[in-house]
Amino acid sequence: MNTERTNNQEQATTETTETAPETEGMETTVTQAMLTIPFPDSFIYSNVSALSASFMDIRVGFGEAMPDGTVQSRVGVVMPAEHAAQLVLNLLQNLAFFEHNFGEIRNPEWRAFQAKAKANLAAFRRAKKDQEEKA
Repeated sequence: MNTERTNNQEQATTETTETAPETEGMETTVTQAMLTIPFPDSFIYSNVSALSASFMDIRVGFGEAMPDGTVQSRVGVVMPAEHAAQLVLNLLQNLAFFEHNFGEIRNPEWRAFQAKAKANLAAFRRAKKDQEEKA
């Protein structure tokens, strides 16, 4: 899904082409859906979140950690796993955009995740190159 922002809405474009295994000569193809998602009139501030998953859905609760150590719950969102996966992809895309334009995100877990992802990608590329050289 690609996202573009305008003044008060987000343009979300999904391009997927999947071909299911043939069932009695029938083939299913999913192509493209374009949605214009208006931003709400107001937003909440959140600096903490909690997640849970069941076989039916993913639940995300957003809250605000207060100076006295308490958390004020602000809003919760329930979504199917497919949407949660798309949300993760969109968040990763937006985090990359943020770091490219505004600088490194100063979160040690995020930095470790990025380093591990880069190492895994490098290992994958080396293995692929080795396989191609052997062929």
